[in-house]
Amino acid sequence: LSCTGALPLDLACSGLTEWIYSPTELLPVAGLAVLKLQLPCERSGHHLQWALLRGSNGCCFLVFRGSATALDWFENSCCTLRVVE
Repeated sequence: LSCTGALPLDLACSGLTEWIYSPTELLPVAGLAVLKLQLPCERSGHHLQWALLRGSNGCCFLVFRGSATALDWFENSCCTLRVVE
């Protein structure tokens, strides 16, 4: 993927899987920008945390925050850095 440059895809996904737990403006993958970040908010009924990211080529990607278990790595590796159509 062009947004990962020379970074191996597995390493990019693992960096984003860690990033979603404490998201900052600085992303662990160059060439990505945050379009939307949803944080949990009981008042509005949002219980999920996720981010919609856009690569420099205009493609969008999702990253999910899960249950802080090993399943997060599996879930994000199946979804992260796959183009959202």
